[in-house]
Amino acid sequence: MIALLIRLTLLPLSGGIMREYWEKASRLTVAALFFVLVLSLFLPALAQAQGLGFSGNFYRQHFELSPGETSPAADVYVVVSNPSDSTIRVKMTTQSPPGVTLLLPQDDFTLSPGGQQKLYININVSPEAAPGEYTIAVTAQAYREGTGIKVTGGGQQQATLTILGESGRVVITSVTQDGEPFPARIGAYQEVDGELTEVRPPQKGKLEARLVPGAYLAQAHYQDIKVGEQSFSLAADEEKDITLVCYTLCLADFSVSPTYSDGGELASTRIAYTIANLHKPLKDVRTVLKVELDGKHLDDTELISFSTLDVGSREGSYNYAPAQGWQKNHTYGFIIELYAGDKLRYQSPPQEVTPGQPHGLPGGVNWLVIGGIIAAVAIIAGVVLFIRRRRA
Repeated sequence: MIALLIRLTLLPLSGGIMREYWEKASRLTVAALFFVLVLSLFLPALAQAQGLGFSGNFYRQHFELSPGETSPAADVYVVVSNPSDSTIRVKMTTQSPPGVTLLLPQDDFTLSPGGQQKLYININVSPEAAPGEYTIAVTAQAYREGTGIKVTGGGQQQATLTILGESGRVVITSVTQDGEPFPARIGAYQEVDGELTEVRPPQKGKLEARLVPGAYLAQAHYQDIKVGEQSFSLAADEEKDITLVCYTLCLADFSVSPTYSDGGELASTRIAYTIANLHKPLKDVRTVLKVELDGKHLDDTELISFSTLDVGSREGSYNYAPAQGWQKNHTYGFIIELYAGDKLRYQSPPQEVTPGQPHGLPGGVNWLVIGGIIAAVAIIAGVVLFIRRRRA
């Protein structure tokens, strides 16, 4: 707006003088906007320094609980900090609907200058609580004691709580293929609009939850590797125990990358993989590549073997080409199997390559992005042409 007013003011001037003044005004405008932006970044910090720091992830949560259920011990918390140069007293209060209690480890404490307190939060829903969606809140209020009590600052975070109606109860426990307890993080998910949505945050080794009737997927992760999953359904008032068997010898990564000749023909495929042993040392471990042609067995190749595979990860790669040559427009499937002794411990999902299909730049171009770039160039060219005509 400021720049527009400056330009209107300078319109009566001659072309050269107007351009000179306009360039100077533009530079001043940019400098002013940059100063305002920097000032806006520092203002919140200055305001906080006079009272109370209040952060955490409680405000990002949407809790779903049934009557009679307490939220699991998840990583949900608020952090109260004292940015001032004197000791303050902090009182915590909560807001919730009837029958709902927000559980805090403490609600009255002192903070020295520069100190902070992290408070984990759980929610208890009584059997009498009414189903529905509610807003719950945690508030921190800071006081300074001396000649009387003085309020020096405060903060609040709000979250959403949905109290379910009819529900069932599920208990999911993670174990190894040998039946031993395994500390994987177990989460419960539902498919919504084609995507998995988390309905219960992951818990280590065991997940107990009350869920509305429906179809679900339990997944187990360990060190950011998916080690097991199982679908299940739950009816109203049903109680279900699920033992989720987890792979402790698996692939953390597996890819198949085609390599083409100068003439555009498929020459070979590069198989890259990372073996992960997550539990304990294993004897006589073998890694076998299985190749299928249109779903039928074609080749077996042993990629690597270990007399003893210690806990940890091992990377490897292999270039594959069929002895009889590639068959165009036929699908090759690549599967890696991991054995410990004679026992199959893991089989990867297949990765597929089809020789003869378009590849390289034409198949990989994002035409929507290119169309957007062309449109942007056309608009810029039109603006430049319009300005030149006006100056002429």
